[in-house]
Amino acid sequence: MQQITAKVVADSKFNDVRLTTVESVLPRWLLPELNTHRLLGPWNNGAQSGNSASSRAIPTERNIEAVETDPYVPATFNKRVKGMGVGEEFDQERADMARRWWKMGAEYSTLIAKRLNEVGLDKSRVNRTMEPYLWHKVILSATEWENFFHLRRPPSGQVDLTFGAQLEMQMLAIEIYNAISTSMALELEPGEWHLPYITDDEKMILSDEDACFVSGRRVAAVSFDRDVTDEAYSVSIAKAHGLVSSEHWSPFEHIARGITQSDVNDPKTREHMMMPIDAAKDLLCYDIFDGSKIWSGNLRGFVQWRMLLDTTSRR
Repeated sequence: MQQITAKVVADSKFNDVRLTTVESVLPRWLLPELNTHRLLGPWNNGAQSGNSASSRAIPTERNIEAVETDPYVPATFNKRVKGMGVGEEFDQERADMARRWWKMGAEYSTLIAKRLNEVGLDKSRVNRTMEPYLWHKVILSATEWENFFHLRRPPSGQVDLTFGAQLEMQMLAIEIYNAISTSMALELEPGEWHLPYITDDEKMILSDEDACFVSGRRVAAVSFDRDVTDEAYSVSIAKAHGLVSSEHWSPFEHIARGITQSDVNDPKTREHMMMPIDAAKDLLCYDIFDGSKIWSGNLRGFVQWRMLLDTTSRR
């Protein structure tokens, strides 16, 4: 039986800036709320780079089986109140009744999905009928987590009915916070890469470029909710090149290395960075370089491999 979880799959530090990649499991319907978060910084970029399972990619039959065997069911059923919050939990009788109706909804969604499948409707729309009852895997990478925890994690570290966040979102924020808090970030050397799903042994075997491609392929595979860590490296690299050629850039946002002064001096790299006025003044007037103040995409102190790929278009 699945539940809301989070685990760290890569954790790096460079110039006192920490970049953490987390793999989380959550109710599918919670994803739009998760995607609304923004960072507290000089540019209103998204706080996290994210990739997740795709309703367009996963076969309908797999989703039907998932809902039939392990549907998402709320941990608690609570009374309706005014506003966006929830009230106290139902008593046992009413909670059992709500749970039965919820599970009936899940069963009915698979019935509709099967009928639409028989008609031959495309899976991207058939799968939508089951989304309220599906579990969902998402990969998030960020240097800035504070705003997310401030808005979604109660200070007590426990689910709180009086806190201004959806109960399931509180559970997710608590799990992510606990996972990051108990992880030890690896100090990177200049030029060393943050590589989700790449082991230390693989870093010794693969070239930097191949490791980046393999990492990107493994991140991208979450769209199909597949584990491809046993895939031949040559296949993974070829698949990653296919992503690049088809302009699917997002998986490569999770791969990054610390920003150095040589990056700022290189026009090709510098065009993908944003430097606050105070950092630029320190560099120009006093020859003081502080990479921790420089942004690349939605990351601070790190430049994403997406930005460095030799392409003419980055979307």
